[in-house]
Amino acid sequence: MSNNDDPQDKPGFKNATDILSHLSLEERERILETIAKTDPKLSENLRESLYSFDDLKYLTPLMIVEFMRAVDPALLGLALRGAKEEVKNHLLSNVSRGIKKDIEDILLGPPKPVEQVVDAMDKIMEIVVQKIEKGELVLSKDSSETIID
Repeated sequence: MSNNDDPQDKPGFKNATDILSHLSLEERERILETIAKTDPKLSENLRESLYSFDDLKYLTPLMIVEFMRAVDPALLGLALRGAKEEVKNHLLSNVSRGIKKDIEDILLGPPKPVEQVVDAMDKIMEIVVQKIEKGELVLSKDSSETIID
């Protein structure tokens, strides 16, 4: 039996996430704030579902520089253990040799529990969402070359 208390199990959740992802940041925030007044948990779940770790492949080289200012390379190395090859290759090919080595030391190091990897991915995405909300990053397959100052 599925857990009906999980907003992601509600009919239309995926459609709502898809619609929100195509709105401007201002429109999205206005709608999420309205939803939060009646269902804070749903609003939070929608916000968290807007972006996935795989979306990091849409960061431009300049955005990766901005991203790396806020991210510990060791944390990213741990998180990349759970990432698709495309995401790993994109990020590693757009950082300096020194940072790449720091990331690879963790990425290619001894095995880690799945919970640690998932936790690291969640922490990375928290940073990403904060930067998106500040207008410092853009994660969109439709506008991967868009940079907001």
